[in-house]
Amino acid sequence: MKRNLTFAIMGLTLGLVCGFKASNYNHRADLAARQMSAVNSAVSAKSGPPGAQPGVAEVQAVVARARQNPPDFEALQEAAHLFVQIQRPDGAIEFLLKAQQLKPEDPETLADLAEVFYLSQKFEEAISWARRALVVRPKFPIASYYLMASFVETKTNLNEAERILAELEVFRPGDPALAQIRQVMQTAGSAGDKGKTVLTHGPEDPSGGKR
Repeated sequence: MKRNLTFAIMGLTLGLVCGFKASNYNHRADLAARQMSAVNSAVSAKSGPPGAQPGVAEVQAVVARARQNPPDFEALQEAAHLFVQIQRPDGAIEFLLKAQQLKPEDPETLADLAEVFYLSQKFEEAISWARRALVVRPKFPIASYYLMASFVETKTNLNEAERILAELEVFRPGDPALAQIRQVMQTAGSAGDKGKTVLTHGPEDPSGGKR
């Protein structure tokens, strides 16, 4: 049952969060384009004939640049976002933690940390970073989303999760992903009333190619 919940929420995460980021991160458009170019090259290299390595080399170059220039905030972010794009959110953590040390109160970096920890199924850490982001930027949609999703995954603070979901529905009225998440939450609640919950059982699948 928890597998079903994980797939339901993780499957909705990318489309919904991409929508939030389109609204909030327009200034990152050039960076995102570079990341996607690297990812597409890596995918082509993986699916192409043996020895086709330029894409992988490009990905490695992004990571190497970040590791060789730890004071470069943008390079650290680029490496982190690349790991998320290739569904390795755990690999993004080291770069985002270094970026956060450079800019401790940057709400986008704090929210990104909430994202990668969530996708890595480290929900307590995701809650902590999401809360920190919301202290700096109250009602920040991406931080709010991962706080809500982590509450649902851990079956904690479900009243707060419901409140956050209602706020997100105002921010993005009619969003089908939010409607599906509401259905997931209702399913979790009805299952709990019967003494069983979709949140029981051990860890199953990695979150959405990550976090």
